[in-house]
Amino acid sequence: MGSNIGYENGQWQEREARYVIEEGTGDVFVGLKYWREIGGEWSEAEIFSGSLHDSGEFFASDLDGFILGTVVSESRISATYLEAGPDQGAFALALEKEGR
Repeated sequence: MGSNIGYENGQWQEREARYVIEEGTGDVFVGLKYWREIGGEWSEAEIFSGSLHDSGEFFASDLDGFILGTVVSESRISATYLEAGPDQGAFALALEKEGR
C-alpha cells in the first residue's frame, strides 16, 4: 500500500495504490494492483507480474505499464511507474508492506 503521485495525460494526480502479491516462485511473482479512483472508490483489480532480485532491484509490468524500483528497507519499495500510449504517464510510487 502506498502513494502514487505524478502525471497522466498531462494532469497531476495523487492517489493511493495497492499491490498484492498472490503467488511467487523464486525471484518472480504475480499479483493484483488496485488504485483509488478520483471518486474515492478502489479500482477493479489489474494483474501485474514482476521480479525481485537479491540486489534490491524490483521490476514489474501490468496491462499497460512498467514499474522500476528499489527495495529501500525490509518493508518499503521506492519505484517509478511508466505508462505509454493513450493514457501516458509517469508516477512516483512509495510502497510500504502492510502487516497481516
